[in-house]
Amino acid sequence: VGLGVGLLFVKYIKDFYTANRMTLVVTGDIKPDELKAEIAKRFGDLTNGPATDAEIVYTPGPARLTATNVDTELSKASVSLMWLTPYDARPDSLAVQTNIFRQRCALAMLNQRLAQAALDDDKILALDASYYSFFEYCDMGDLSGEGEAADIPHIIQTLDQSIRQAITYGFNDQNIAAAKATMLQRLEKIVEADPTRKSKQLSDQYAQAVTSKYVLVSAADDLAMAKTALADFTNDDVKALLKSLFTTGEFRLFVSSNKPVENAETALLAAFDASTKVAVKDPRAQGATAFAYTKFGTAGKVVATAPADAASAKLAKELDISMLKFENNTRLNVKTTDFEKGRIGVTVRFGDGLLSLPVGKPGLQLFTRMVYDVGGLAKHKVMELRQLLAGKSVSSGFSTGEDCFTLSGSTDAKNLLTQMQLMCAYLTDPGFHDEAVKKLQMAVPMIYAQMATRPEGALQTQLMPLIRNDYRFAFPTQKDVLARTVAEARAWLNHAQSKGYLEISVVGDVDKQAVIDAVASTFGALPTRQAAKTIHPAQKSVKTNTTLAKLTRGFTYNGSQPKSLALVMWPLGEGDDVHQTRLQSMLSRIFSDRIRKKVREELGLAYSPYVMCSPSSVFPSAGFYLGYVGTSPETADQVTAIVQQIGQDLADKGVTDDEFKQVQLPALESIKTRRKTNEYWLESVLPGCASETWRLAASADMVDYYTNMTKEMLLPVAKKYLQSGSAFRCWILPANYKPAAEPAEKKAA
Repeated sequence: VGLGVGLLFVKYIKDFYTANRMTLVVTGDIKPDELKAEIAKRFGDLTNGPATDAEIVYTPGPARLTATNVDTELSKASVSLMWLTPYDARPDSLAVQTNIFRQRCALAMLNQRLAQAALDDDKILALDASYYSFFEYCDMGDLSGEGEAADIPHIIQTLDQSIRQAITYGFNDQNIAAAKATMLQRLEKIVEADPTRKSKQLSDQYAQAVTSKYVLVSAADDLAMAKTALADFTNDDVKALLKSLFTTGEFRLFVSSNKPVENAETALLAAFDASTKVAVKDPRAQGATAFAYTKFGTAGKVVATAPADAASAKLAKELDISMLKFENNTRLNVKTTDFEKGRIGVTVRFGDGLLSLPVGKPGLQLFTRMVYDVGGLAKHKVMELRQLLAGKSVSSGFSTGEDCFTLSGSTDAKNLLTQMQLMCAYLTDPGFHDEAVKKLQMAVPMIYAQMATRPEGALQTQLMPLIRNDYRFAFPTQKDVLARTVAEARAWLNHAQSKGYLEISVVGDVDKQAVIDAVASTFGALPTRQAAKTIHPAQKSVKTNTTLAKLTRGFTYNGSQPKSLALVMWPLGEGDDVHQTRLQSMLSRIFSDRIRKKVREELGLAYSPYVMCSPSSVFPSAGFYLGYVGTSPETADQVTAIVQQIGQDLADKGVTDDEFKQVQLPALESIKTRRKTNEYWLESVLPGCASETWRLAASADMVDYYTNMTKEMLLPVAKKYLQSGSAFRCWILPANYKPAAEPAEKKAA
């Protein structure tokens, strides 16, 4: 940074990072008296800075005002209708909290309706309502929408008419009951999980209470206040509350767009005024009242309660994992934990994922991912599902892995059966409704427009397909994605959904028999599935593109900001050897540390450089190391040379004792901590462990392996993979970047 900016930064630190502006929160297994002494030792010499800012009093402005911002690099237009009132500075009290709970409930109903309106409208990408305090200066009701610049008047009118519908007619009993149930259910989950909350969660809560000037209360008291606040919260109350949030105060209409709005000030207000003269209709239609997916056939029977091979059965027992098989070949893995009281995680893996992607259908993976969840179920659209399942702790999300499709969700013991019914419905009868496809067709051009103006976009669209030169890793064009159809997605998924290998994993505060019963009546009741995971030797033969070695190459993007990425890639193999991938990962941490010290601390050329280690157990020869440095266009080439040389130094000399110790201990502590979370078992061990039993052994020896790892074990890895001769150097620069001309005396020399 320049000297002037640097001096301003130093002044900012001195003025604001001071004792009188600081809040220190410590939670955990501590001894208060000893902690006080430690705090005094470390913070005792910290001085007060200038007096904290005087209270800023809200100054009324014009009754109505418009403003526009035009930025050609924006991917979409954004509209905000805002109502400003003086900041409510009342101290926290039961009355204040009652109002907050009611605001949240009313906003939840309004946002539910806005989300449905956006889904139904071909010209609107998203709609949202919020209410918040702006730096203790004013309170602001904000209705916002996104879409194309040409549709700004339509977005304004939709927002206006939607809020007037809510204020005039409110919501039906089903809407109100669902919103109350959802809010209370979330608070009940917090109460249930309260005994097992981590120290970090507690410290965050305490710090938030201080900065927000709220009275700190227990989770149980919070729930009790919410129940009281919502007990007599009627439709008339909802209408009155929304009217106070979105009609009172100074009106502001703000538009941010990638294209200018002609005669913006008059045109925008004219669109709003014209809308206010349109009469609105009562939107309170009653939806479905019952979830349609509760019967899947005769409950299945368990035919095996342990892996067939003795070694895997022994490891599963040691890890306290139950591995079962139903008569229709559905696999079930269960691990009961006490890490988070009341929390249960579920994954459903089916089919072969990316391995089965058909040739000649570019963009199908992205298309399917974008429409699967939003497409709802055949008998329920997605917003109806939310209404039907309000108050129930259930969820389901679809993703495509390298060797399977996955549904992921979370629940609690009370809603376990409903969770399994929901996920089984998403497996067997996804809706792919037209509204999801229309949203995709609207969103995709905006996504690609945004990617074109960022160096990270060029990394995805230009570089990554070059590294893994295979159609399954190629980033599709916008035209390709828009050409895909629901029929193609259904054809791709059909075998996986109806007959493919199926493995369910459940982790958390759960009774094993309850899981077995829930799975038996859902997934276990389905027709017979594939008995074993499909092996695709030929399809796993993807390799990192070694022809790039020793090359240097530049890529460009269309952004105007002087940002660039300096990148160095080395091919990486042996992704199917877990011990090798651990060594590769440890080496990448040390590599990242060296780059940080050289490029950031010594040279000041970047802020957060790092090395990504990306092995693959499915495509063992398709992994890579990627040195990733965000820097200026002028230094990109220099930085890639530095990163490449650091890699060669590691290959030649290995790592030092200090480097290894600085990385090993934090890594080991992180591993030990992570093993005490549901996420670790649900992400790294149970999913796939019936078909990939190496996962059991990998988990069993994980701590010992990292404990006994030595720096000498890393040298062969560095020698094999970090040679300069196998590195590919490249950079991504703005397309309009022009290097500064060389000084005349240098040219003459």
